[in-house]
This record gives sequence, C-alpha cells and structure tokens, in this order.
Amino acid sequence: MKLFSSRGTRAVEQKPVRETKNNVRKRNRVKKKTGHKIGIIALILIILISASGIMVWFYFNDTTTPLTYTLLPVVVLDGRGVSPSDFLSPADQQKGVTAEFINPNNIYSAGQHNIPLSLSNGEETIDDIVYLYVLAPIESVRAEVGVVTQELIPVDFIQNIGIIPDYITYDLRFTVKPMPLHEYPVGEFILFLSFNDVEFEVLLYVEDTIPPIVNTVEVSIPKGENVFPEDFISSVSDTSPIASIDFLNKPDTMSIGTQILEIAVEDIYGNRTIGTTTLTILDNDIPPEITGTRNIDAMLGSRIMYLQGVSAHDAFGRPLEITIDSSDVNQNQRGVYTVIYRAEDIYGLVSEVEISVHILNIDTDWVDERIDAIFADIFSEDMTQVEQAQAIFTWIKGNITFVSRAAAPGSSYEGAFRALQDKMGGCTIFSSLSDVMLHRAGIPTLRIERVPEAPSRHRWNLINPDELGWYHFDAFPILLGGPRDELYMFTSSHAAEFTRLMEAVDGVRMYYVYDPSLYPDIVYE
Repeated sequence: MKLFSSRGTRAVEQKPVRETKNNVRKRNRVKKKTGHKIGIIALILIILISASGIMVWFYFNDTTTPLTYTLLPVVVLDGRGVSPSDFLSPADQQKGVTAEFINPNNIYSAGQHNIPLSLSNGEETIDDIVYLYVLAPIESVRAEVGVVTQELIPVDFIQNIGIIPDYITYDLRFTVKPMPLHEYPVGEFILFLSFNDVEFEVLLYVEDTIPPIVNTVEVSIPKGENVFPEDFISSVSDTSPIASIDFLNKPDTMSIGTQILEIAVEDIYGNRTIGTTTLTILDNDIPPEITGTRNIDAMLGSRIMYLQGVSAHDAFGRPLEITIDSSDVNQNQRGVYTVIYRAEDIYGLVSEVEISVHILNIDTDWVDERIDAIFADIFSEDMTQVEQAQAIFTWIKGNITFVSRAAAPGSSYEGAFRALQDKMGGCTIFSSLSDVMLHRAGIPTLRIERVPEAPSRHRWNLINPDELGWYHFDAFPILLGGPRDELYMFTSSHAAEFTRLMEAVDGVRMYYVYDPSLYPDIVYE
C-alpha cells in the first residue's frame, strides 16, 4: 500500500504486519455476532412489513356493512296480530334489516309491553327492546237517554287509550257517523269504528236510569169523596212514559182530619220516585140541596115523571140519591096532591122539598105535541138557549091575547092547555104557557110572583139559559108604559128600574117586587 504525503509527491511504501491466531479468532467471533443481529433485525422488519401489508390489504378490500336501525313503537287492538317487521321503519327494511321475536310464543294482553327483538343485517346481529301498546276496545258503552250535553266520541270506546304517549299518532274514527246521543231512544245500537284502518264494532246501550221528577200538592176533600193518586200530582217530568202512579198507603176518606200519604210514581223502566203529601178530610154542616123540583101537572091516569130534571147535591157539589114520597097521589082522580123529595148526605144531613101534583082532566100529550110543532117552526139547529128563549117570548107575545078577569088556571099545564086552545088569558095563563114551553125546550125555568102585600098579583118566570145565570122572563103584554123589547131576559136592576118607571108614569106600584129568599140568586147588573 502506498501512502502519499501532502507535502510531496514521493510515495512511501507501508510494510505488511503479520496477524496472530488470537486476533484472527477474535475477529471472526465479532463478525458472527454481528451477522446474527442483522438477521434478527431483518426478520423483524420482514414481519412488520408483512403485517402492514395485510392491514393495508384488509383496509382496501373489507366489504362488511355496520348494522344500523330505528325501532318504532307499535299500537294494535287487542286480539290483532303483530309481526316483528312492524317495529322496523320502511327504510330499514329496504336496507335488508330483519327482526325476529326473541320470545315468539308470548301473548300480550292489553297494556304497555317491552318486546325483545333480534335484529340482523345478514352479517351482524343485535338484540334490542321496543314498546308494544295493546289497546282493548270497550265492547259496550252505556249512556243515559235524552242527555243533550253528552257527545259520542271514538275514544269513549277504547278503555286504555291513555297509555299511548303523545308523540305516537294513530287514526281512530267512526266509519259510520252516529246520531247525536240525545236522539237515540232507549235500546241497543251497533256503532262502527276504525283504528288505523282496522274496523271493529261496539254496542251502545241507551238506558233510562233516572227516576221521574215529581211535584206533589196537598188535597182537601169532603168526607167520603173518592180520591185518586193523580189528584196529588201537580207535575211529572221524565224522559220516558209513566207506567203507574199509586198510593203506598191507602187514604181513609171517612176519617175527618189530616193524613200523610206517600205516592209512588214509576216509569216504564222501573225508575221510581216517592212523593209525600197530605190529605185533609173536611167536615160539613150544610144540608144537601135539591134542585129542579116544580109543581107537576099530569093527565088523569097518566104516568108521572117525578125525577125529570130533578137532582140533589151535598155542600161539596157531589150528587146524592133522592127518595120520593108520592103516597098521597091518586093518579086516577082529579085533584091536587103533595109529593116530598128527600136527600141525605154522608154526614147525616137531610133536605126535603115539597111540591104539588095536579091531576088534570086534560090531555097533556096534546099540549106537548102542539108545543113541539111550534118549536119546529121557530127553532133552528144552531140556536143557543138564549136565542130559543127569545123565540118563545116572541111567539107567545104574537099569538096569545090578554083578557082581564080571566080565571087563573090551577097548574102550568092547565094554563098552557087553555092558552093553546083559547089563544087568550091573564098573566097566569102567560106565565103557565111560558113555563111549559121553556121546560119543554130544556131551558131551566122557575115561576115567580109578587110579594103578597102588593096591591095586585102578577106572575112571571125566571130562566137560566146556557148556564149564564138566572134572569127574569115575562111574556105578559103589559099595557102600560115602559121598555118591553128586552123582557125575555132582564136583570134584577132592570126589573127595579122598570118598577120605578111603572109607578112614576102609570101609578102602578110594586110591579116586579118579589121575595129574594124564595128564589135563586138573580143576575143584577
């Protein structure tokens, strides 16, 4: 080996040095150790490079998709089926996500349930829990008939719909719109509903469970008068017809005093209200009244109608039975006989009226037939009794002539017979014919006369047509001054004024002066 100096160009030759054996061995051991280290490092590098390559290969060649999903709570009606896929969104199902029940044989009753599901996308499987809400329809709903304020709404027919959270939407509606509730009568009706397009039926029972509203009144009656439960009810209010109104304790109408009564009012559906009221039984000290009696004229040997137009009533207006004592009458012999009418009320009070029966040797049937023929000419079917009385007054005035000093008849029929046969007579003939004709027409009538102390006698009639009250009726043709046209029906004040005028103008005293105590009240004004 040549070494060159920097200072010159001359080369200096290096002499070789001889190595010993120990140096050679030492050098070989160093070389061997170094080679082993290099090998290990190289192996590690190879392993690292290979792993990195595998990772890079998996990174660029891996096709596994992670499992993602959204679970949806489900609401169903009790008894309706549900599948695992119902809990998946449509988007998840399109991605191939599937679901299975972990407990497929479970049966879920109405209410809220946690449903365990197994979810998979074919490469990954995950277990999760979702909510299931099972609703139970109310098979029948009861409602009160006639309730206007209550309205039928679909949620009334789902018993546990309140368990559904507000964020869950559903479609519940009537498929056939029901009537307003107050328009339903009592009965059973089918209603049709739909829940999320699942149709079902329920029953509506309309019933009446409310008892009637009853207002009672207190009642006072005479002893022995019939009384009925309805007499104590002033008003009843109920949506259904009333079936019965009955006494719970029967009244004793024969015991004078006050009693407490209970009245049961029940409608056709058995709803009952019991009202309490009082019944007062009244005492009485007024004797009965017998009306319609009059002196009777009868033809010799004819039958006598004693009770025609006669009636009797107690102080409270209740009709009474009349007994007649006609033992004095001999129908086969002319004469005047006495007949007694008798009536007794439940208080033991008695009234009697005495009349005269005239047995006449005249044909009373002829009188009746003649009067009926006159009525056929002067009456029309639509006449009132007032108009009939005026027609009778006009006929008598136009067909019977006054004659002085005519003998007075013994009875009304005798006077009517003479008037119709002779067409003349005095005031008694006029009042007799008026009496028979008015009575034959069915107009209530009585005969009336001046007081005995008057300077002369005069008889006329009282009438009560159409139940307007008692009025004076005088068909006698007065020859003296004074108003004549209104005397078919005039009041007591009119009679008093006429009496005053008769005395002032013509000097006739006490013309219409009578004893008021002998007659019923006469209309004054």
